[in-house]
Amino acid sequence: MKSIFRYAALAGLGIALSLSSCKKDKEEDNTTTENLVAQDQTEASSTIEDIGGTTQQMMDENETVINGRMATGEDTIVKTRGVDDCAVVTIIKSQKKITVDFGTTGCQGRNGRIRKGKWIINYTAHWRNPGAVVNIAFDNFAFRRPGQGDFIQVANTSTKKITTLSATNGVFEFKKEVNMATTLPTGQTRTHTGTRYVTWNTNQTLDRYDDLITLKTTSTETGTDRRGRAYSVAVIEPVLINTACWLQNFYKPVSGIVEISKIGRTKTINYGDGTCGGIIEIDVAGKKTTVGEGE
Repeated sequence: MKSIFRYAALAGLGIALSLSSCKKDKEEDNTTTENLVAQDQTEASSTIEDIGGTTQQMMDENETVINGRMATGEDTIVKTRGVDDCAVVTIIKSQKKITVDFGTTGCQGRNGRIRKGKWIINYTAHWRNPGAVVNIAFDNFAFRRPGQGDFIQVANTSTKKITTLSATNGVFEFKKEVNMATTLPTGQTRTHTGTRYVTWNTNQTLDRYDDLITLKTTSTETGTDRRGRAYSVAVIEPVLINTACWLQNFYKPVSGIVEISKIGRTKTINYGDGTCGGIIEIDVAGKKTTVGEGE
């Protein structure tokens, strides 16, 4: 199973909508205002996909317990390895409930993020099963990415829901719903709400470099940045990530068009024609800029 790499591919959709946070906003003079909106939208998107992808990975690591194939009379299983080596994972089979406890001081994951607090996961079936619903809630959960000095707090009222719409011949269709509020160390808050429809084509192989991940046009997202300014994201043409491009050190989407509306302006990002390392075009009010992976 190529789990961790495939979940990284899914998490790549977090950056797919946010090129502006990684590149200088030449067409917008790189103002502080624009950068803050882009940064907050990017970080919210990345956090949401990280939580969902890590939950799916953890469920895979405990698949025999979740699917009832483990020969044990115990209803409660406690494991000290799972999502991260220092997290305590408790599975209550009869309740179809998983609690992931990262502790109170911080637990570093394989992707470098440090997490503390708990995730409470309720599921109807393993996520690979068609019709499965996975709900994720939070209990004093906070995180910080590599290089960050302070934790970002996720509100206990936040939720994430993953519904497996179909699973046929290695192709998974998901509906991912999120309603999340976070508080920065400064006390400023941000919100992010949305529904993503995603197709994950594994090509029925163990090769981590042949996956195709597609974000569909039915996906919608809205939010507010740390200063209360609203933004919205619309997928105009399906956004495609081809993990084969990773072999060429190109990690951005290879095609698709996204519109990001923020503080009265709309930015259109065209990710290209499907070619690895192709030119990405950014259009703001008719002013077009092209960037490549190395810019």
